[in-house]
Amino acid sequence: MWEDSRGVVRGSAEEARRHAFSDDAKERVDEHHHVIKAPRARSRGGVLVAAGVAGLLLVGGGVYAATRGDAPAAEAQPDGNGPPSPSPAGTESSAPPEEPTPADTTPTGVFAVTHEVLRRIPANSKGDPVGTTVTSRWRVTPTRCDENQCTGRVKSSSGAVYRYTWDGAELTLQRAQDQAVLTCEDDAGQPIPASTADALYDYEVDQPQVTSEAGAIDRIEFTYWRRLTLSNFVGLCAPTPRDERAVQARVVAQAVSQ
Repeated sequence: MWEDSRGVVRGSAEEARRHAFSDDAKERVDEHHHVIKAPRARSRGGVLVAAGVAGLLLVGGGVYAATRGDAPAAEAQPDGNGPPSPSPAGTESSAPPEEPTPADTTPTGVFAVTHEVLRRIPANSKGDPVGTTVTSRWRVTPTRCDENQCTGRVKSSSGAVYRYTWDGAELTLQRAQDQAVLTCEDDAGQPIPASTADALYDYEVDQPQVTSEAGAIDRIEFTYWRRLTLSNFVGLCAPTPRDERAVQARVVAQAVSQ
């Protein structure tokens, strides 16, 4: 590479010696070092004019075409499209919109709730028949939120309590066991004195479906199973074939204005 460059420079100097240099524009070529000494510049009418000719100049390893008195042309870009265009003044790339966090969309506030009995086991068990609907109100309160999820509490006017987790995509509801002491009844539905049984209710909540129209969740729908275990029968209480073992229900909760 360096040998080719010296040949180009030397050839340009010889052409300049024969055709363009005047008597007072002396050139000296150092054959030992292969270095060209530039001719002395002179002033014409107060303007400094370089006493050179058109040729090839080696600058920083790149080759530029130049003529006397002209500025070097801009170096071409590797893709051949010329020098890059400057960015318009005052323009900036717009930042992408921020993704909502779980705190932005977590359910909160008061919800109107409808419970509907879907199934009973056994089908003729005592209690609300299939198709029965019951209404209540929920108070949904977030208790902790971070960049990954929100956790909170759901308190129903019926006394039920849920814990929830919301990660921005899925809502999980959990309801703890309930315990109660039930008074046994006779075949006519009348209470039997001093006759009770302990009841333990377990809840299995299916994955809720949620919707939103204004950012935060405003509708929650799910089904759940409630399973009943009776124990510690007292007095005339005893298990019967019509005792409830499980109930399936649907819950629809809709946010209301506050």
